Amino acid sequence: MGLAQPLYSQYLIYLGQLAQFDLGKSVINNRPVIEELGRRFPATIELAVTAMLPFLIPLIGIGVAALGTLTSLPINRLPPGDPTRHFPWDAVQQTWRDLKLLASN
Repeated sequence: MGLAQPLYSQYLIYLGQLAQFDLGKSVINNRPVIEELGRRFPATIELAVTAMLPFLIPLIGIGVAALGTLTSLPINRLPPGDPTRHFPWDAVQQTWRDLKLLASN
C-alpha cells in the first residue's frame, strides 16, 4: 500500500492514480472502486431527480406568476424616451464597465 513512504510521496501517487481514474480496489469486495461507483450512479441520479421534482414543478408556476406581476409594474408603463425606464440595466452595464476597467489596470 505504500504506507512506509513519506506523506507527500503517497499524495503524489494518489493524484497520479486519480488523474487516470484509478481509484483502487474496494476493501469489502475486492472489485475496482470505479465499477462500484458506476453501478450505483444511476440510482443516485434517480434519487436526486425524484427529490427535486416536487419542489421544481410548483416553483415553475410561481416563476410564471411572478413574471406576470413584473410585466405589470409601473416601470414597464413608462414612455420609451423616459430616462428612468432603463435605470437598472444602465447600472448593471456601468458596473460591468467599471470591473473591466479595474481588471485592465
